[in-house]
This record gives sequence, structure tokens and C-alpha cells, in this order.
Amino acid sequence: MRLILILIIMIFVSFVAKSDQIYEIIKLPNLEIYNNSQNKVKFLYAKDNVNAGVGINSVNCEKPIKKDLDNKIISSDTNFKRYSNFFLDEIKLKYVVFCDNLKVSEISAHGFANPEMKTIILNTSSDKRIFKRILHHEIFHF
Repeated sequence: MRLILILIIMIFVSFVAKSDQIYEIIKLPNLEIYNNSQNKVKFLYAKDNVNAGVGINSVNCEKPIKKDLDNKIISSDTNFKRYSNFFLDEIKLKYVVFCDNLKVSEISAHGFANPEMKTIILNTSSDKRIFKRILHHEIFHF
């Protein structure tokens, strides 16, 4: 009886719970889903500092300011309506991440497209006048 109990415990202990499912999908920690996106693409934002990768393959950014985040989400949502669901399916874009002070390979950036992870990362501290252009530019990297 004890042997069976020990075997059952060993089986359940061997399964590890995944606390951050978003990290498992796109390999960026500290992200949350923004609830108001109306498109097929999911909008995510950094709930804390994001540090992923090392050296030339690193991505670093900070939690966005709420006001900037809301404005950029509204702008992005409006601009994504220009693209058909067919187009978004074809390019396989699934996630747009919003964060502040984006750095890719320790170089400041306005945006970054990662087709392998089906993700675009956008800098919310970018000027409002060029943000729309950055969004479309990163989409066409796919």
C-alpha cells in the first residue's frame, strides 16, 4: 500500500506547473494581456521590466506608462482594422507587445518584429506622429 502511495506521489511531483503561459509561447517574461483589443491579434503589455536573451539577441524594455499605453493601444487597434483577417493569417502575426524604452541588442529601438515568435514589440515612448508608421513598418517585416 505504501509503495502505491509513493508511486502516485512521485508521478504528481514530476509534473511542473507553468505559472506564466505567455512566457512559454513567446519567450518574453512579465507580460499581461490587454483586454480591449478588437482584432485577431492579441495585445500584450509589460507588467514589469522585460529582459530576455543575452548580448546580440537581447530584448529589454520597461513597464509602459498607463496613459501612453492606452493611447498606443487605441491607435494600434484602429490601424489593425486596415488589414484583413486573411492577411493577418497569411503573415501569422499573433501578438503585439507594448513596452517603454525598448532596447534590442542594447540599442534603442522604436519597434522589433520577430516572425519566429509571431510577435511585434512596440515602444510606447515613441512619438505619436511616427507611431503609426512604426506599426506598419514592423508588420511588413513579416
